[in-house]
Amino acid sequence: MSDRRTPTRLVATVIVVGTLLRVTIAATIGMGVDESYAVVVARTPSWSYFDHPGLSFWIPGLLARAAGSENAVLLRAPFILMFAATTWVVYRLGARLFGDWAGAYAALLLNIAPVFTVAFGGWVLPDGPLDLFVAVAVLGLAHVFFAPGRNPTESRLRSRRSPSTRPSSFPSAWRCSWSRIVMPGARSPGPVRPPPCASLR
Repeated sequence: MSDRRTPTRLVATVIVVGTLLRVTIAATIGMGVDESYAVVVARTPSWSYFDHPGLSFWIPGLLARAAGSENAVLLRAPFILMFAATTWVVYRLGARLFGDWAGAYAALLLNIAPVFTVAFGGWVLPDGPLDLFVAVAVLGLAHVFFAPGRNPTESRLRSRRSPSTRPSSFPSAWRCSWSRIVMPGARSPGPVRPPPCASLR
């Protein structure tokens, strides 16, 4: 392209600008109620906590003890970096499923949404790690189920035509798997019957 505005360049710009914006917000706005709660509770190490996943407490707790400070910018920094990584993963997910520009626009829209770009993307909240690992998991599934450049709608329609993926086959398959897991050695006092999966082809 003559203007060199490639999708990757757009996503990189979004990540840099968004990160600078979140660092500025972290330096000018103090911690909210949820963030203060997380930081205070994280002072006591524990394998689990009452109402949040442990990771969102372990990160600020370990960082505060290592640095000897509970500075807002310091404790928010890992969450800002995780959202930058989330932006890139969303870009790669969209690019794999629908093309590079679709992925770039998805990353841009993610950063435009205020709740993501400000709260989830820069505050000490469980949503930061959650968003990142959910995006990574979905990208991994996309690599497993969709070949590069293949439209997922087309793949889904093709799978519906396959006899092995018809909805009528699922209940029998579930019953067969469940019987093998729960009752691997069960014996029936009556006549022996073939398992439900014996009729599957």
